[in-house]
Amino acid sequence: MGPSPVSPSATPLIVFDLPGVLVPAPDPAVTLATVVARHRPGPDAATAAALAASYARYRESYCLSMGPRDFATAVLRSAGVEPDPALVEDLIADDTARCSTPDPATLRLLMHLRATGRPYAVLADAPQPVVDRVRAADWGRAAAVTSFSVELRFTTPHQGAFRRFDRQVALAGFDPAAVVYFGSDEAALTVAARRGWDAHRWEGVDAAHRVLTPPAGLRQVP
Repeated sequence: MGPSPVSPSATPLIVFDLPGVLVPAPDPAVTLATVVARHRPGPDAATAAALAASYARYRESYCLSMGPRDFATAVLRSAGVEPDPALVEDLIADDTARCSTPDPATLRLLMHLRATGRPYAVLADAPQPVVDRVRAADWGRAAAVTSFSVELRFTTPHQGAFRRFDRQVALAGFDPAAVVYFGSDEAALTVAARRGWDAHRWEGVDAAHRVLTPPAGLRQVP
């Protein structure tokens, strides 16, 4: 039997998705073509489109259990690009960095929350290399909870991901019903709202500040 939840804090937990929220959503047609072009003559538009389609096809598996080299190899092969070892390693490193690095404005928001004692968390679909890099970063270590699909064994918006996240939130001392959530995926936002979360589509740092610091102070979730 695992540890029992502690008495929940009255402070709302501010939960962020990763891609398209804390981290800019990549354009695989551009980013993958750029990586490939570092190793061989630049891919044409058709190959770039094939790389993007292949990336989307295998991404969920990568965010659940697929290994990084298997993912990179499958993406390249499916797009008709020979996956030599140097290219595979470069693709993994580039993707991991892009998918785990907040832009400066978003990083300042997290620093502001930390400085003002407002706990935040991350709930995201992410593969193990991204998880490791997030948790090694100062902003990741400062999060009250970091919860990822590769460990939850579900991707969002599956209810299983939200249920397991709720348990982690309770164990960390927060009320799972008192959550302010920022996401970019409509289906995940719908599920979050149905669970009683104060769910908001991510529209940038300024909009997030308006949600989190209305005139009366930080919004209290009913």
